[in-house]
This record gives sequence, C-alpha cells and structure tokens, in this order.
Amino acid sequence: MVQRMADDTSNAQQKIAEATQRALVEIALQAYEEAGLSGLCAEGRWEVAIGAMRSYDVRKITPGTGS
Repeated sequence: MVQRMADDTSNAQQKIAEATQRALVEIALQAYEEAGLSGLCAEGRWEVAIGAMRSYDVRKITPGTGS
C-alpha cells in the first residue's frame, strides 16, 4: 500500500515534469521563431527564447495536455 502511494506520487511528479518540459520547449520555439520574423539575429532570438521560458507562468501547465 505504501509502495503504491510512493509509485503514484512518483508517476504524478514525472507527468508534471514532462508537461513542464513540453510547454517550455514550445514556448521557446515560438519565441525564437517570432524573434526571427522580427529580424533579430540568432543570438537575439536565443535571448528572447530564454526570456520567454523565464517569464512563463508554469502554474498554467496541466499534465497530459501538453500546455
């Protein structure tokens, strides 16, 4: 019983981590692309992508939805 609860917690944490990773990659890719369309160089695009990830509210992430 205790092991199952620990497994359920671990599984839930894994799902949250995966959802967070997917969301942040999507945020970064979108920001990078938009920055490129605005005429920024690769370094500027990278800075915009990092900024987008840093400012994203991770509380918006719902495991299993990809966003």
